[in-house]
Amino acid sequence: MSLIAGTLCPSLFRLPGGTTLTEALNQSDYNTRRSEDQWEYAVGVEWKKHFQLSEAKTFKGVFANQNVVCKLTDAATVAFVREEFQIRSDVAKVGSTP
Repeated sequence: MSLIAGTLCPSLFRLPGGTTLTEALNQSDYNTRRSEDQWEYAVGVEWKKHFQLSEAKTFKGVFANQNVVCKLTDAATVAFVREEFQIRSDVAKVGSTP
């Protein structure tokens, strides 16, 4: 399980230690050739729990999305995640916004 720790353009996104993502990638001009509506963003993830690949959790019909970040609204997937990651039902509601 993970929590989104922040979303910023790469020039503002700071890695542990204070370096920006663009500095770490040696791409100080990242996004400068794009209009702002076409910028790419970095998403920080704070991992709360993880499993070894051999212990991966899934079920037939699980909601899947190729995007890095998406809101889970599929009730079966939300129930599965709550059970497998031991999340109380009052912590996160289906379709709720942070």
